[in-house]
Amino acid sequence: MSTSHPSSSTGTGTTVIPGRRDDLAWLIGLGVLSAVVYAWAFPYRFPLVHLYDIPFIDLGKLTKHTHAGALNFALSVLVLFLLYYAAYKLIRGQTSRRWGMTMLAFAVGFFVILILTYPIGAGDVFDYMLGGRILAYYRVNPYTHAGADFLPGDPFAPYAPYYRHPSYYGPLWTLLAAGINLLAGTGNLLANLWAFKALALIFYLADVGLIYLIVRELHPGRALDAAFLFAWNPLVLFETAVNAHNDVVMMAFVLLGVYLFQRRHYHGMIATVVASALIKAASAFLIPVFVLAALWALPNWRRRITFLITGGLVAVGVTVLLYLPFWEGRQIITVGRRLGMFTSSFPTLLMLLLRFRLPQESAKLIASSLATVVFATFYAWQMWKLRGSVESLIRTSYALTLFFLLFICLWFQPWYIIWVIALAALLSQPDAICQSALFTYSGTWAYVVYHFAWFWYVPVMNWGNTLGVHTTAVVAIFTLPLAYGIYRLARTPDHRTPSDHCRQLTR
Repeated sequence: MSTSHPSSSTGTGTTVIPGRRDDLAWLIGLGVLSAVVYAWAFPYRFPLVHLYDIPFIDLGKLTKHTHAGALNFALSVLVLFLLYYAAYKLIRGQTSRRWGMTMLAFAVGFFVILILTYPIGAGDVFDYMLGGRILAYYRVNPYTHAGADFLPGDPFAPYAPYYRHPSYYGPLWTLLAAGINLLAGTGNLLANLWAFKALALIFYLADVGLIYLIVRELHPGRALDAAFLFAWNPLVLFETAVNAHNDVVMMAFVLLGVYLFQRRHYHGMIATVVASALIKAASAFLIPVFVLAALWALPNWRRRITFLITGGLVAVGVTVLLYLPFWEGRQIITVGRRLGMFTSSFPTLLMLLLRFRLPQESAKLIASSLATVVFATFYAWQMWKLRGSVESLIRTSYALTLFFLLFICLWFQPWYIIWVIALAALLSQPDAICQSALFTYSGTWAYVVYHFAWFWYVPVMNWGNTLGVHTTAVVAIFTLPLAYGIYRLARTPDHRTPSDHCRQLTR
């Protein structure tokens, strides 16, 4: 029978619960169970070494879109999230090195297990490999040449979903991809898959470490469970270790920007946040947030004007330096080519509804323009509230990112939720933690809809030029986080706020 231990306060409003050996044993047990589920659900059923050379396969195709395949995936993910929740309740408030090392060891273990899995969720890693090979092997510009230019004969192009298109990613990512391709062997498909997954592991660990360092300065008693929220999250692990998405790379630079802001290294902050947008342009809307927060933090107008000039030079310098090797005119800025793509979002539903009355291009223009106006309005409101503290910077970045993904993003994918959970982990607000964790779970339902349900009910799903399947996906993905958002805005019958209930759930 365990004895009770008094809690202590860190002075930051965070309660620290002394670690107990029996609690740590429970955490180890939950970690072992999670590892077993990960191993059975993913590498055992979808081994990379047996499937890597089969082009254009995914979760649905490998399971033949069966009900059993959907049930296995959905139940496995549900069990993993329940284990994640149970482990979070144990680790919350712990501060000992023993707990931290145990948490990190299991996180790395989960990742290594999942690395052995074929990328069943998306083929983006093959596009990364192809873009790197075009630069490293063919020595031509991946922003003006596509994989199709090297067919027949190229060993990577037949596996890349966007082999007919030049690279959509930023120049820093292209340089990283080329370096990985050179290290792994320019024509070795399997070695490149291992290498890109290893790169994802490095930046995943960087994200975990930066979250820990940032929160340790803000709320020392929360640093370990903040790192846990990201490190053990099943969606983060699936999208990063299995599918090798580069979102953890982009977020590593955003988190480094927060860390440098915290240390008052504002020019380094500008360089890293700009670098994040030069990995993947999705983080570009955060750059003005960091700039304005730094201006608020500076003590006088002279320092602010100086920072605007010198910080602007840093931003331009980083951008020019990274784009210069590829510059062949404005056509190399390829990010805009995806602005007309819609999927799994409220703007997608609006666009498809408008198509009943309007041509496709007009419907897309109206939907995207309305989304832009709504986001600009919300953005202006958040910027008006922003101040010069690191807490304000994190809150604003989180609010903008969450709002963007819930309502504005035209082309939504479940791995984008990595952006939200990385920022939510930095906050001390139980509401943000609950909402983002629910969002990571509901995001996995995109796979059930698009890989299974679509094939079971084809006429219904294809109704309205696929309005059926996109409506189903939007309901499946967004209902939980939106319902929680509505719930937290309302007071409960006993006059406690949603935060009070969430604190009970997370203790």
